[in-house]
Amino acid sequence: MTTIMEALRLEHANTARLLDLLEYELAKGADGDFHLVKSIADYLLTYPDKYHHPKEDLVYRALLAAEPEEGAPLDDLEAEHIELAERTEELALAVKRILAGREEAGPWFENLTESFIRFYRQHIAKEESGFFLEAERVLDAETFMELESRVMDVSDPLFDDHAADRLAQLRTGLASAPRPGNAERTTAR
Repeated sequence: MTTIMEALRLEHANTARLLDLLEYELAKGADGDFHLVKSIADYLLTYPDKYHHPKEDLVYRALLAAEPEEGAPLDDLEAEHIELAERTEELALAVKRILAGREEAGPWFENLTESFIRFYRQHIAKEESGFFLEAERVLDAETFMELESRVMDVSDPLFDDHAADRLAQLRTGLASAPRPGNAERTTAR
């Protein structure tokens, strides 16, 4: 297995953990932590679209270039990425309405969330059992090395302890630093 494929599978496993947490909160009904649910939705609105899906798209394009006939069964993956973003936005907005007191969590929210989780899990399973296996069968080591050279090495701070430590240090520095306009500025002469 190549590094890019390992990263994609790890990101799927991490997403599955978040979906498990979302299910756990949903099972609590009205007692669920909707701030946590909103944080999960916010995360899923950003990380996958900025870092995960672009990696998949690189592999997908390389697979199409190597075997164009493989594209037809996989075409719907790109459309599913768009649908995932739309469904995640819908979930985030629903949680926002609940937190703002404009709506109460009820069967409508349970249905929305269950549908979201089911679709996300099916999408991951489709990629793992089809697209990923096909890419590993068709693409050679040289192609994977070229793809990996084009991928930005971004550690996910949610699941990477070292990245989280760096962010904690940055937060500490920001908290102790004077804010512009609140402190006297000194200039070197």
